[in-house]
Amino acid sequence: MNYDSKAENRQEINQEVSDLAQAEPKTKKILITGGLGYVGGRLAAYLRQFPHYKLRLLVRRIPTELQDWVEGLEIWQGDLTQPETLQGVGDNIDGVVHLAALDAPTCTTHPTEALRVNVEGTLNLLEALQGEIEHFLYYSTFHVYGRNAQGRVTEDTPLAPIHPYAATHAMAELYAGMYARRQGFGASIIRSANSFGAPLYTGANCWTIVFNDLCYQAVTQQRLQLKSAGLQVRNFIPLPESLRVVELLLRTNLQSVEVYNLGGEQSYSILEAAELVQKVYFEDFGQMLPIERPEPQKGEQRGVLDYRCDRLKALGFQQQMSLSENIRQTLQFCQEHFIADQI
Repeated sequence: MNYDSKAENRQEINQEVSDLAQAEPKTKKILITGGLGYVGGRLAAYLRQFPHYKLRLLVRRIPTELQDWVEGLEIWQGDLTQPETLQGVGDNIDGVVHLAALDAPTCTTHPTEALRVNVEGTLNLLEALQGEIEHFLYYSTFHVYGRNAQGRVTEDTPLAPIHPYAATHAMAELYAGMYARRQGFGASIIRSANSFGAPLYTGANCWTIVFNDLCYQAVTQQRLQLKSAGLQVRNFIPLPESLRVVELLLRTNLQSVEVYNLGGEQSYSILEAAELVQKVYFEDFGQMLPIERPEPQKGEQRGVLDYRCDRLKALGFQQQMSLSENIRQTLQFCQEHFIADQI
């Protein structure tokens, strides 16, 4: 996909970001779709710490566990697949963070529903906004690179999605860029690697994520069981770092269509991820957990992935939290909330 990302304009854009970073922040009203989901809930908790952000959360329902937590937040109950519930959702909104989407397993088993929610839902939202916003941030996925998600991967790597989750995100990216150009607002598209970490509440749909699943297994089963030999390579980013990136882009609010890869400093195999959890668990709890996995198939080798995030780094982003520290926090969350499962 060819986005309006001209290399010759990069220096000018980075100077604008620097100037904005030094300016006094102005109050902004931010709409977060999927505002009580896995990423959305943590993002809402993060942004509400900043007095210059006023939040409106688009949700289908309020989980029982969060009834008290949402006190003081503006909640808009609506459904992306029902346009009539979105009328007015963008009133007096400066920026939008669009997170609501079906997860990968559901997209695989229900590809038609994936189109309805991820693509048609994004279109319905953009129509409801009526172009009154300044900035639309779409939280996409590195999976849009599909078969090309190996070796060196930059924002210019051709997209080659191979399953409905990736394909529908790629299509939603196109709609976000199209509306931004046509209606004159800025659009930031984040292609996130595997973001992981403790959720806002236990019912968040996040326990199939590799590191989250491993931390859950460590606490509840006292072992780490892989479904494969674990030689496939992924890039991982702590969820708190993802939240910092969203805030950085909201703060810069550039009036262009820009794509950003978001990932960690290096990539790991699934086996190496399990070994990291094993190491942190031993440091914190004094027990060396066994790692169980099938033997590699004949000729199977560790993959290679260099997920480049140079555009975000050019805006001043530097990863602060280590994977180990985020694993530690996720283990602690599981220990506090799931330890009863062992009894």
